[in-house]
Amino acid sequence: FQAGLRADHRLDYLNITMKDCSRNIKKLELFPSAHVSYSTDNHHVFTLGYSYRTNRPNIWNLEPYITYEDYYTAMVGNPDIKPEFINAYEFTYRKSIGEQHSISATLFHRDRKDTKERIRVAYLPGVTLDSLANVGCDKSSGIELSGQFKVAKNWGLVANASGYYYDFK
Repeated sequence: FQAGLRADHRLDYLNITMKDCSRNIKKLELFPSAHVSYSTDNHHVFTLGYSYRTNRPNIWNLEPYITYEDYYTAMVGNPDIKPEFINAYEFTYRKSIGEQHSISATLFHRDRKDTKERIRVAYLPGVTLDSLANVGCDKSSGIELSGQFKVAKNWGLVANASGYYYDFK
């Protein structure tokens, strides 16, 4: 069994000379996690895990200055963009077959709040303006399958497959 709690003291100071663009954010956030694993005598391993995560915007995502990527694309940051927060759940089954082969299956579910996406609007004739916005929430659930097999003395085979369901609101 493993449990954790990460405390994150966020200090974001964005001092911009443009009107109403400076931001000073001071915030304490907690990110818990818990994982439990159980192994049987005949090489079966079961793992269950939860974690609360964040995906923060970098400084380039916040700056409200327009810059050009090329002749047809301009970019501007969004000083009001919020971090994404993710709840992640996983259940894994793994079976060792002899000393050189294994198979595993992982079921997962993730839900994200304040999902960040790039938005594009017309800016000037022939030029688009890209920025980031918090556009909603999403959920994804699925399964990942994997097998590792030793097929010859110096050759191994890894096979992976996955399927998932994605919902965005």
